[in-house]
Amino acid sequence: MTRKLFGAALLALLLAPASGASAAALEKVDCKRMTLTLRMEPDADWAECYRAHQSEQGERADGITASFEVILADLRTHVVHIEAGKAGRTSYFFKDSLQSQLKEFEEIEDRSDFVEDDEFEDYDLVRFQAQLWKKRTDCVGFLKYTHATYTQGGGAGAGAYVVGYDCWRDGAPDRATVEAFLKSIKW
Repeated sequence: MTRKLFGAALLALLLAPASGASAAALEKVDCKRMTLTLRMEPDADWAECYRAHQSEQGERADGITASFEVILADLRTHVVHIEAGKAGRTSYFFKDSLQSQLKEFEEIEDRSDFVEDDEFEDYDLVRFQAQLWKKRTDCVGFLKYTHATYTQGGGAGAGAYVVGYDCWRDGAPDRATVEAFLKSIKW
């Protein structure tokens, strides 16, 4: 897994001191065991799924917790990488921009020609070009935050998010294809 799973979102989540932290390593799992799902063509070249849980003891009764799931799949015509995070009852994620989140995906290099696209069902969208595994591709990046959380101390953030990209080998997908892809993500 080349992406830093515990990227900016988790760093923002972990507000308490590091003492007492226990983080489970990324665990490769059967994609059928995940809450995060994606309609994948039966002839996909490959798919890998991962799960992780982060918890840290703190001043709060329940501490700070978050669960993450990741799908990375080569669907022949395009490659997708999706990460979903869900914060625990007393935790939340600070919101970050889509372009900032996309920088965390280390396998996509030389990103250029960013063009914001209209939102779709609360997803922020951006089209761009990038090198993916040494090949130039047309990509769509997406980000959606849900479950606004407010703490007793006045802090605010998102209780869950999904972020990722969909990079196409033979030209950019049309809007209908992008919307169908986003609708197929369940989390």
